[in-house]
Amino acid sequence: MPIVHPADLWRETGRWQQIDAEMGRFKDRAERTGKRYDVPASRCFGGATAYKDLLATDELTAGDIGCITKLEELITGDTLAGELMEVEFKQFLYWKENGFPDKAVFDVFGSGLIRSREGAVLLGRQRSGNLNEGWVYLPGGFIDPRDADADGRIDIRASVLREVQEETGLGPDQLTVRDGFLVTTIGQQLSIAVDLISKDDAPSLRAQVMRALAGDSDCELDWVVTVTTPQDLANLKVPAYAETLLRHVLGASS
Repeated sequence: MPIVHPADLWRETGRWQQIDAEMGRFKDRAERTGKRYDVPASRCFGGATAYKDLLATDELTAGDIGCITKLEELITGDTLAGELMEVEFKQFLYWKENGFPDKAVFDVFGSGLIRSREGAVLLGRQRSGNLNEGWVYLPGGFIDPRDADADGRIDIRASVLREVQEETGLGPDQLTVRDGFLVTTIGQQLSIAVDLISKDDAPSLRAQVMRALAGDSDCELDWVVTVTTPQDLANLKVPAYAETLLRHVLGASS
C-alpha cells in the first residue's frame, strides 16, 4: 500500500533543513528505498466498510500486502500494514485535485481524537492559506519521517501527539493516551486516529486551546469547537472521513 508523502511541505515549513534531503525515504512497489509502518489491529465494529476500531498489541507483523483499496483487505491477522513512499508536494496535489487517479495509492495520516473528560470531541478549523483552509477536522497531519524508528516502523502515536501539540498547544502531559487506533477510510483517504483524553471539561478545554491559538499567528488552526452529538456537525465543514468517525464515536457515546 504505497502512501503519498509530500516533500515540498517540509521545505515550506523549514523541516526539510532540520531533517536533511533524505526525508526518511520509503520503499514502494518499484523497489525504491523505503521504510515500513505497521499498525497493530484486531476488531471492527458493526461491519462498517468505512470505519474500524483497532486494538493495540505489542506484536507487529511485517510483510508487503500490496496495493489494495479496501480497508478490510489491508488487515492481515492483527495488523494493518503498508509501505510509505516519498513524493513531491506538487505530485500529491495533482493526484488529489484530479480525483485520485491512481487507486493503488492512499493518503494516510494521523488524527488526534481529543476528548474532554465528559466525552466532547475537540475539532479545529484550518487557517486561511493552508491546504485545507476552512475545513473543520481532527488535529493531526502528514506522517513525518522523524516518526520512523531504526527499523523503519512508524510510531503513529508519537506522530499524532506532536501534531496535536503543534496545532493546539496541548502537550502529552495534558492528555491520557488510550490503547488502540481508530482507523477510517473514505475513498483514498485513510485516517489513523489516536484516542486522547483531557482532564478538563469541554468549555475549559476549548478555552485553553483558543488561548494558545491567539498567541501563535503561525498555527495551522484559527478556531476550535467541541461537539457532543452527531447533530453538532450539521453546520460545520467537516471532511467525510472525520464525519464518518465522529458519527460513530458520538453516536456510541450519546
